[in-house]
Amino acid sequence: MDKKHRFTLHVNMDDFIPATDEEKSYIVQMRPSTTFFKDGVKRLCRNKVALVSLIVVAIITLSAILIPAFWPYSYDQQLGVRPGKTVDASFNNLAPFEYGKTELKRLEEGEKVFPHVFGTDSAGRDYFIRVVYGTRISLAVGFFASLIVLIIGMTVGSIAGYCGGKVDLIIMPIVAVVSLFNGGIEIDTDRLQTMVVENLSAEEQAKLQAVEDTMYAIEDAMLAAGFPARVKEAQVLYVLALSDFADDNGFVEKLVGCFTAEQTDAQLISAVNSAFGTSLAPEDFTQVMQAIRAVYIDTSHYTDPSTKNNLDLVQWAIAAEKAGWGYVWGTFGEVLTESYYEAKAAQYPDEVGGYEDFIRQNWLGGRTADCVGFIKGYGWLNSDTHEIEYGTNGMPDIGADAMYDNATEKGTIDTIPEIPGLAVWHEGHIGIYIGNGQVIHASGTKVGVVQTPIGSSGWTHWLKIPYITYIEETEEETP
Repeated sequence: MDKKHRFTLHVNMDDFIPATDEEKSYIVQMRPSTTFFKDGVKRLCRNKVALVSLIVVAIITLSAILIPAFWPYSYDQQLGVRPGKTVDASFNNLAPFEYGKTELKRLEEGEKVFPHVFGTDSAGRDYFIRVVYGTRISLAVGFFASLIVLIIGMTVGSIAGYCGGKVDLIIMPIVAVVSLFNGGIEIDTDRLQTMVVENLSAEEQAKLQAVEDTMYAIEDAMLAAGFPARVKEAQVLYVLALSDFADDNGFVEKLVGCFTAEQTDAQLISAVNSAFGTSLAPEDFTQVMQAIRAVYIDTSHYTDPSTKNNLDLVQWAIAAEKAGWGYVWGTFGEVLTESYYEAKAAQYPDEVGGYEDFIRQNWLGGRTADCVGFIKGYGWLNSDTHEIEYGTNGMPDIGADAMYDNATEKGTIDTIPEIPGLAVWHEGHIGIYIGNGQVIHASGTKVGVVQTPIGSSGWTHWLKIPYITYIEETEEETP
């Protein structure tokens, strides 16, 4: 008969009789005890993907630690540079397992020369050892970042768990929001724009459409008037200062009529004030345009944005010089953000990190390039998105000397033909010839992108850049 009690809710009390010693012994034999660590190891061994990944990480870590101890080349060693001797440029941009001239001579003499497994960079430095040191940095950043996250997580979690109540209610939503943003959010900008428009009143939608129509009308009129490179100036004037005049008859024509060839900002604003009766300050307009020119790449005036050609390369160079692009080693026309600067400073501690104060004060927030990066940036420009996409359009990531070596049409500087878009070169440096004896080039960290006479920078040779098409400059016949 089952033992019942009013407070047992009709539970069988026999189920709660303590086990005998014999029963306990049987359970121990069937399910031996284990530690948390042993259980974790067993789970890891059963997961083959995790186990292989752990082995790979261990190999990479050990390699990053041990390889520099016996590798014959150092991180910053320029193999072609020897004290008291001429620089041997044959060490620059070597392919994997290639050798410089002096190394080939040593091999012919029977000496053993350790190969350059990954080749060398444009400065003649061994790529493999630089990758190894880069791996060290990456591992250190990953380790300490994880450690910091662990400490913060344990601290915040412990406080929330220990205090509970209101403290927990305050902390946990904050953690949830941070986790959400750390996970990354993809925003459908087109859908967002549609949602914004849908929530506007009919009157507001009509005003927005009128602004868009006027912007297109200004662009068409400026192109027809022969000012393709100045469309943005006219649109900025409309949006920031002349929107109240947009409903007047002939507004677009009057605005376009303020533009003339070879016009300064002061002359343009004077013409605008005269035409519309405004009192705009030239310096305010210049300040706004400098900010826009520093980050915006306008391809509306290019000869053929869908291709890479010498005439559009010239337009690219002129716009960059006018916008006041800066110079940062290893960049190729991108906007220099804080995170991008930090990455380049870590990659090039001497060439970039050594100029930290100057770069932060002068170039941060604008577009920057080094000498050959200035050319590569044009090659990698997507004319549809106006974004510079690394390694695209058939333009390789090579140095100035390699670009000269790869050219099939070149000559000494005294034989340069009058072809805009040629490159001019001397060892270690390259620029863009824009015609009429002028060159635009990224000159140096404290100089930026500048225009100089062809005879002022020591250019020794000219070349046709092998990755762009050279077309003749034509003028439209007047009827």
